[in-house]
Amino acid sequence: MELMSETHRALGGRFVELAGSRAVADYGDPVTEYRMVRERGGVIDRNYRRMLQVSGPDREALMQAMTTNDVVKQAPDSAIVNAICTGHGKVQSLFLSVKLADHLLLDMDPVVGDFTHKFLEKYTLIRDAATCDVSGEWGRAGVYGPLAAETVAAALQMPAAGLAEALTAAAGGVLHGPGGALVVVTGEYGLPGFELFVPAADFARRWGDLLAAGEPRRVGPFGFTTLETLRIEAGRPRYGMEVDDSVILLEAGLTDAVSFEKGCFVGQETLSRVVFRGQLNRRLCGLLVGGAVPESGDEVRDGDAVVGVVKSVCYSPGRDAVLALAYLKRSHWEPGSAVTIHDAPAQTADLPFGAPPG
Repeated sequence: MELMSETHRALGGRFVELAGSRAVADYGDPVTEYRMVRERGGVIDRNYRRMLQVSGPDREALMQAMTTNDVVKQAPDSAIVNAICTGHGKVQSLFLSVKLADHLLLDMDPVVGDFTHKFLEKYTLIRDAATCDVSGEWGRAGVYGPLAAETVAAALQMPAAGLAEALTAAAGGVLHGPGGALVVVTGEYGLPGFELFVPAADFARRWGDLLAAGEPRRVGPFGFTTLETLRIEAGRPRYGMEVDDSVILLEAGLTDAVSFEKGCFVGQETLSRVVFRGQLNRRLCGLLVGGAVPESGDEVRDGDAVVGVVKSVCYSPGRDAVLALAYLKRSHWEPGSAVTIHDAPAQTADLPFGAPPG
C-alpha cells in the first residue's frame, strides 16, 4: 500500500526513500517526536513495508524447512521473528511471521520483499502451498510508548484492559480488532507497542482514528528518524544495515529468530556449530561515541588495528549522546573497551542500550 503522502505533507511530513519505498522521515522536529514517543507515545505510518501471504495445506511444512524459526510449534494468533539463511547460516531475509488460522502473513522491510517472494515461490512448486504479495491489501501502522494501549483501544473501540493485559504477556500476541484489523503486540523498540494491520480500504479512516485518539493524550505522529533512534537504542538489527547475506544470523544477536529444537532447516548446521562450539569471532555491539558522528562503514580501531566496523548511528536525545551499532571482534566485546573512530574516542556498551535515564 502506498504512503498517504498528501495527508502526511499536510501534517508537515518530510520524506525519505527506503529501497524503492517512501517513508515519513519526520514532521519537522525529530527530537520533539522522540521525546513524545518516550514520554507518552506516538503513531507511525509503516506502509513502506512489504507483506507476503503464505497459504495452502503445506504452508507450515514449507516454512519449517526453509526458515530458521519453528512455525509448527508457533501458536495460532501469534507473531515471531523469522529468517531465511544460506547453507552457511548467512541471512538472506528477515521478517515478522504472523500465524493465523488458515495462512501466514510475513511483514518485512522493502529491501527483502522481492527476494523472499521469489525464494518461497520457487519451493512451492513441490508443495501444496502458495505465496503471494499482499502489500497492497493491508495498511500498517505502529503505535509505541507508555500510552500505546489506551490510544489503540480508543481508536479501534477495543477494551483497554485487554490491550494492556496483552502488553504484560510475552511479545507476539495477536488480537483481532473490528473490521478485520490485526493488533500485534511488540517490544521490538524497547517500549510497549503494537503493530496494526488493517484492510487497505480502511487505513485512511483508521489513521485518522489513531490521531484523534492520541490528541487528548498528546500522542501524535512521528517518523522514521525517531524509529531508527529507538531501534538503535534497543539494539535491534535491520536488514540492509546490520544484516545482509554476509552476516551469520547469530552474529547479529538474533537468537529469537532461530529454533534448534525443530527438524532440519537451511543453515542449521552452521548455526548449531556457532552455538554449541562458541565459534563467533565477531558480533553486534553497542558503541558510545565521544567525537564527531561516524558514518556506516567507518572502521573501529584500537591503535593501528582494525577491530570492527560501524553499521548504524543515531543521536539519542534521551542521553544527549551519539550511539552506534557496530560489529566488533571478540577481543573488544567487554563493555567499556576503549576504541576509536577517525581518532575520536568511543567505548563498547552492552545491548540493548535500554531506556535513557529519567
